[in-house]
Amino acid sequence: MEKYLPWLMIAHIAGGTLSLISGIVPMFVTKGNNIHRLFGKIFFFGMTVVFLTGFTVSIIKNIPFLLLISIFSYYLVANGYRSLYLKKLHGGQKPTVVDWLLNIVSGIFMVGMVVFGSYLIIKGAVQMGIVSLVFGIIGIRGVITTIRNFIKQPTSKTIWIEGHIGGMVGGYIASVTAFLVINNERYIGLPMVVSWLLPTVLLVPYIIYWTRKYKR
Repeated sequence: MEKYLPWLMIAHIAGGTLSLISGIVPMFVTKGNNIHRLFGKIFFFGMTVVFLTGFTVSIIKNIPFLLLISIFSYYLVANGYRSLYLKKLHGGQKPTVVDWLLNIVSGIFMVGMVVFGSYLIIKGAVQMGIVSLVFGIIGIRGVITTIRNFIKQPTSKTIWIEGHIGGMVGGYIASVTAFLVINNERYIGLPMVVSWLLPTVLLVPYIIYWTRKYKR
């Protein structure tokens, strides 16, 4: 399988570049128009390539953190994309088997991410341990919120928009994070934990702003 690694890495980089470029467009154009939808689909495709290649490489090279971060990143995007098909949850619409599987399986891996982060801290890899813990907790929170809306019918008509924005922008944060981490050591020189968490700190306010706007 290792003979395919160069091709997998090329595809991984191509998917990451595509998602990094295309993902910013839907954030600044009119929500719901043709451009927003087109670039949103391109972003989702790019992130799918990143997930499939990252997941495969993590198995071949036995890199647990890459496995977990690949699942975490794609869970956000996939859940945000699926929110588009769950617009009537407040009216009694039921989630599909795909929606349940996405959240249950991802939830198991999110718990694994917290456990792995704790293990890294105990072993002395504090910075990567903190990163794993933070992302794992974010993922668990997202899974719990989504499953709660599946079990107990939400009253808000904008719940699908909140899920869509949170998931897709969360996925874009993952794309920006990967870009920053890759280039940080050579060109920037930020502490490792800062390079991993800075995009989250900077872009989460965007999620909060738009979800509050739609709630109003």
